Amino acid sequence: MPSCPTLTASRQLAHQLGTQGEELCVPDKLPSLLQAVRTVPDPRAPHLVTHPLPMLLGLVACALLCGVRSVRGVIRWAHGQGLGDQPFDRIDGLLCLFGMYKAVTDSSDDVGAVYRPEGSRFRVGVAAVSHIKARVVPEGDDGVVMEGGYVLPREVVRPWEARFGIAYQLGPRPLNRRYELPPDPSAWVRAQDREARCARIAEQLAREAARGVAPREHVSPEERMLCPSIEQRPSDPEFWEEERIRREEERATRDTRIERERKRIKHQRWIDYEILPRRYFLVSADLVVIGGVRRSVGIDGFLDQELRLHTERPSFLPRLGVEGEPWPRRLKLRAGAYVEPGRNAGVSARMHFTAGFDVRLFVLEFTGPVNPWDIRVGATMDLARDYSDLGLSLGFWY
Repeated sequence: MPSCPTLTASRQLAHQLGTQGEELCVPDKLPSLLQAVRTVPDPRAPHLVTHPLPMLLGLVACALLCGVRSVRGVIRWAHGQGLGDQPFDRIDGLLCLFGMYKAVTDSSDDVGAVYRPEGSRFRVGVAAVSHIKARVVPEGDDGVVMEGGYVLPREVVRPWEARFGIAYQLGPRPLNRRYELPPDPSAWVRAQDREARCARIAEQLAREAARGVAPREHVSPEERMLCPSIEQRPSDPEFWEEERIRREEERATRDTRIERERKRIKHQRWIDYEILPRRYFLVSADLVVIGGVRRSVGIDGFLDQELRLHTERPSFLPRLGVEGEPWPRRLKLRAGAYVEPGRNAGVSARMHFTAGFDVRLFVLEFTGPVNPWDIRVGATMDLARDYSDLGLSLGFWY
């Protein structure tokens, strides 16, 4: 673990391990990830347990350390490491590897940019991620280090990556619309109240002038700022009493009117989006370059304890995809292909073919007619030599 746990977590972990909380902040006393996940109590009923809880927690932890950020990503990552149908000791090996982190020797820097001219049909993006290293075996230890029956590497390295992508969209639907922040309704409502007050004062002055009544006094500088065209105040006390009551009513109902105006703006923006044409055909392509690492093995080689060296040259991952909506507001289709580089030395690349679709099922108007919940079902597939991946999804239509 690279840092001291938080206060609440450290107290709970120290209690389960039978140690003092302060000892968890000492590198030599800090438990490994393997020890930590084994202390977590399993709340499930015994007859419902299919996989041990430490295996599940360890799998998720290792996947997160590799950059995975979704449940589906964890499943795909596990299958990619050959863990889908493997026994618990394979997960134990990952915990031994990731749980022995003692120090991160290099920090990771991410940078990226997207060029999307307003009103154009294309976008261009670039991104880069620097490599990152984490020590596993303490410096100065030149011997073979074993943990849980596994020979540990000296360090774990995530190679650098560079990405370049471009997208072009055909059809009437715009690709690069300009996003405008919604106006602030509170300022508009207050401005309306000020204009109404100035208009009432001007009408009262005109009525008094028609009756030959002289104005009472000149307006103050503050009132002049609110109503620049008004130079005098009406002299009728009944008018000012009615004006006082009316202004109190305006202040009392201001929040309600602001909220009503906010809903009106939201409704109008939703209408503006809904009337956009739906038909489009999007073509996108990108190239991912993954740096090489000298004298390195992958996670699969570590788990099998075999010296399957990775290539030291950069690997190239080109991808191409298309997407369209042939049945507006009902069906979306996707297809694509990409080349998976052979990261191990002597292993050739393989071609993947992908496809998917989304079908809009029904609408749930829990939030009213504005921004309803459009429910859709989707399916994806990824086919290659000695590999297949099928998926189903349920979510929101957009």
